[in-house]
Amino acid sequence: MSALESRQGPRRARRWAIALTAAGLTASIGVAGWVMSTAVSGDLLTNGSFDSGTSGTGWSTTDPAGVEVWVYANMTQYIPWTQNMAGYDGPNFAEINASSAGTLYQDVATTPGDVLTWQLAHRARAGNSGTDVMKVLAGPGGGSGATGLTAQVPLTKDGVTLNPSRSNPTYIDDTGAAWGLWTGSYTVPPGQTLTRFGFQAVSSASGNPSYGNFLDGIAFGNLGKTGVVVTAASPTSITVNQSVPSIAYTTNAATTSSDWTTEPTCAVYAQSDSSYTTPLTGQLAAGTYVTRCSGGTSATYYPSSFVNGTLTVTKIPVTVTAASPATLTPGSSVPTITYATNPSTSAGDWTSQPTCGVYAASDTSFATPLTGTLSAGTYVTHCSGGTSNTYNPTSYADGTLVVAAPAPSGGGGGGGTGSAPASAPVAEPPADPVPAPPPAPKPVAAPLGSLDPIANQQNTSVPPAGLPAGASLLLVNGVPTSVTVVPNAPQAPTGLEVTGDGWRMKLVGHGDDADPLGLTEKQVLILQSDQTPGARSGEIGRVKVKPVARASGDGFKSNSPVRFYLLPKTYLGQLMNNDQGSFAGDIPVPPGIKPGAYTLQMNGYGPDSSVRSLSIGVIVKPTAGRILTVRTAVFFDPLSPELSAASKKALAAVAKRARSGATKAVVVGYVQPTSITHNDESLSQQRARNVAAYLKSIGLGGTYDVSGDGVAKQTDATARRVNVTVTYRG
Repeated sequence: MSALESRQGPRRARRWAIALTAAGLTASIGVAGWVMSTAVSGDLLTNGSFDSGTSGTGWSTTDPAGVEVWVYANMTQYIPWTQNMAGYDGPNFAEINASSAGTLYQDVATTPGDVLTWQLAHRARAGNSGTDVMKVLAGPGGGSGATGLTAQVPLTKDGVTLNPSRSNPTYIDDTGAAWGLWTGSYTVPPGQTLTRFGFQAVSSASGNPSYGNFLDGIAFGNLGKTGVVVTAASPTSITVNQSVPSIAYTTNAATTSSDWTTEPTCAVYAQSDSSYTTPLTGQLAAGTYVTRCSGGTSATYYPSSFVNGTLTVTKIPVTVTAASPATLTPGSSVPTITYATNPSTSAGDWTSQPTCGVYAASDTSFATPLTGTLSAGTYVTHCSGGTSNTYNPTSYADGTLVVAAPAPSGGGGGGGTGSAPASAPVAEPPADPVPAPPPAPKPVAAPLGSLDPIANQQNTSVPPAGLPAGASLLLVNGVPTSVTVVPNAPQAPTGLEVTGDGWRMKLVGHGDDADPLGLTEKQVLILQSDQTPGARSGEIGRVKVKPVARASGDGFKSNSPVRFYLLPKTYLGQLMNNDQGSFAGDIPVPPGIKPGAYTLQMNGYGPDSSVRSLSIGVIVKPTAGRILTVRTAVFFDPLSPELSAASKKALAAVAKRARSGATKAVVVGYVQPTSITHNDESLSQQRARNVAAYLKSIGLGGTYDVSGDGVAKQTDATARRVNVTVTYRG
């Protein structure tokens, strides 16, 4: 026979079967003696019934004659000596012994650890009394022929379980013209992503190695299971100071965790890690990462493919605020302008720090920073730029610099009484003096009203004890006027927004940790004051932070001040409006303000020079004190995520110590290195989740950062643990 040869012969008469259904005419056409080819769910092989053409598409063989495919329609001449030549699955079938006792095989992609099922139909060729024998081989793909393949032990024949102690347990032997249906299973070894599935002739009833061992209806894979596409989730972006989140997955045919014996595991990987060997944990540098799932075993489903997602890690956004230096006198040199950020940063956080300068108020594009000396006027301080691996300047808030002459002192000039000293010479007037023209009248600006605090003694619209917490009052030239005061966000507001006729203002209290203090449940603005004057107000890293009232506004008189008070008489400071009548900055809250309800008053000028006095009832709270940390570790039994009584006792001690002031809990789970690795990530995560759930159940507040870091560095029982770090205010 020639290579890729098929058995051709005279065309055989066919008998047709036609079935009618109530829905209409449907032809179910088949040739008498064989069953029409059907696909097997989960089959990894190509052309397992040999019905795609006559050349054995998808198959290879070690037989020099090539793959030998028999076509049922052309077999009439062979029937007298081959008995019934009908195929098992479809019209065609293959013969392993084309010209020698060869091996027929095919390579398929596989997942290490998968338990795959195989099935095939086998029969003898020569007569009713002869027996043909073959073996099923499996092993790593990509090699030469049967090299490296091992014989597999079939488990059933025609639905009956085989005796594993039979004399030749790897033999597949059939006698006569009947097809035998054989099944077995194969576990893909670790690291084997390409598997060769083959069939090797052992003997032929004819004794002639050039013919024997018919094959049909071969399938190999997750037989009878539904293939699902497993897609890794693409979580919401995180910032560089947040830990890698747990990655979920979805399947195109909806599944739940109960559908899986072992769920697919998902993780985050670097884009350069194309083989997905190193899952990432902890905090990541800014960039885009790949989310990827793998594995998963189920009695019903199998992962037919995996689709990746993405995780974006961004830098922490910061607002850079230019400082507003103290007032200078004309002729002073341009000062160095510093900056502050929210959230707070230090110089070491920046690869290149923001640069700040002084600009003319008319230089709205900040094109020309001023140098040298300054004349009288109001200038803008502005910052720009700044690069960091951690922070991203997303906005810049300007400050002001006022240059003004000092107020004139008293004395000098005429207007006194008495005569000139006797020794003073008396000048004679010149003859015919020319009268000087009268001086042109100088325009006199209308005097501005006072921006001093307005209490009940100055205006009875202000209650004697000040405004109740949450109340507001706007006086324009002493007359109560309507104003709108609302939270600055519908959910989790951090401050207040004030809207009047043609003007706006925003107010946010910031505490000793530089974070917004927010509002009370009754939407009252919160401020903070250190109760120990001279002590630090707070500390972030090495930068001391003072509680402030952060204010901004527009619609005011250009180049005019806005002054801030806590009634009845505590002066907090002032912010200057720019040429456009806008201001922004921080007003420090001095230490020693006793906790309680106060009236925060802001007095400024409208564009028409009217005096606006806005009063708002606020709450002053004490600074929170030191930021402290408590750590512990709890341990687990092998392969268990359940908390022991000793672990619960240790966690309760942590919660008791930090409960009243807890701000954040970082919970990280680990597992001990063992030969069982498929659940390392999921078990470490489950241990961490159980610890976090218990801490919450016993009342530990604050935010939670929960993760599983998989295998610990330790190899003993201490590796089976969860580390807990709780930050709280002392």
